[in-house]
Amino acid sequence: MSSYSIDLDGGNDYLKTDGNLPALTTFSGAFFLKWDDYGTSNLQFIFAGAQEQIEVHTGGGGAGVNGIRIIPNTYGGGANALDATDAIPDGDWHHYGFHFESNVDMAIYRDGVEIASKTHSISTNTTAAPLYIGRRAGGNYYVDGKIDLPMLYNRKLSEAEFASLAAGNSITSGLVFGSELEEGSGTVSDDISTNDNDLTLYGGAAWSTDVPTLGGGAALHRDVGLGIRI
Repeated sequence: MSSYSIDLDGGNDYLKTDGNLPALTTFSGAFFLKWDDYGTSNLQFIFAGAQEQIEVHTGGGGAGVNGIRIIPNTYGGGANALDATDAIPDGDWHHYGFHFESNVDMAIYRDGVEIASKTHSISTNTTAAPLYIGRRAGGNYYVDGKIDLPMLYNRKLSEAEFASLAAGNSITSGLVFGSELEEGSGTVSDDISTNDNDLTLYGGAAWSTDVPTLGGGAALHRDVGLGIRI
């Protein structure tokens, strides 16, 4: 069984859900990223809901070179964002996750381990809006690299759950959007959540057989909703 990721060239490539994601108070997200611009502070948006909501980007703000910033909801300056400096350790595949719990805390994870966190007092819901992968909702800031297994949940995932996702396992509890990007051709990828909010590929977004690996070097091979096969 072959596996695929999506290759984005940093020009005009991106993916977008066909419909709106629900408004969320607490949420978590996850994805695999192989960033071609490693070693820079280039500002590129990996996840983006409505403006300054569910945003995850490289560089910019206080993230700096090889850093990642999340803007979960109601930016209002750096106090409402979280930076993980040196979050991207090299130009290879790594798994990243984030959570935002209303009026409690937010955190960033790499390969199943928390690398940044802070408490906050943000309590407003996000706006129901499409999810963009590879650019900001308003356009620009395109990702140069490869992305796989983007997931979004309506709850706070634990560190153990992020570690499980990083190992290639499937978690469906609370899933509001998820794509395994296993089609390998065409311009649509199925949403494996019950919301049926499929992804459409835009620009020159291309299928790639360069995929995340486990510790032993074997490529991830996935059965929809069931986890992985090696």
